[in-house]
Amino acid sequence: MVGVRVGGRAGYAEGMRTKKADGVGPAVTGDVVPPDGLARGAGAALPAGAGIDEVRADIDRTRERLAETVAALAAKADVKARARAATATARNRVRRAAADGVDRVASTARRVGSAVRRRPVPVAVVAAGLALAVVAVIRRRGADARRSGALWR
Repeated sequence: MVGVRVGGRAGYAEGMRTKKADGVGPAVTGDVVPPDGLARGAGAALPAGAGIDEVRADIDRTRERLAETVAALAAKADVKARARAATATARNRVRRAAADGVDRVASTARRVGSAVRRRPVPVAVVAAGLALAVVAVIRRRGADARRSGALWR
């Protein structure tokens, strides 16, 4: 029977039959088999004379692939878990950056300390110059703030 209606649906193409019409199995809405009578899942081709063991093995392989696909889709759909993973990744990245920054500051402090011990006078002169520059900037900002009425900009 070509194009037999089962549950309101006709066969999909010329030569396609429903299972019930062939007596192969129970009719299911939209369940259509190719003309050779072998239903194939996920594009797997079985020879016309395939034994029951081969068919069962093919079914098991198809189920495994389907389970993997469903698991992958479920993982993609789990927004909460993906957000947690992204947060953990960002947190680890920030921690590494902070640790690297602390290491750099400690290294710089050691170098400055050894420079001060080797040549204390030039370092003291540079420090005094920086202190004078900071004082000059603060005084100028204070004068500007008094003129404009704002304390800090």
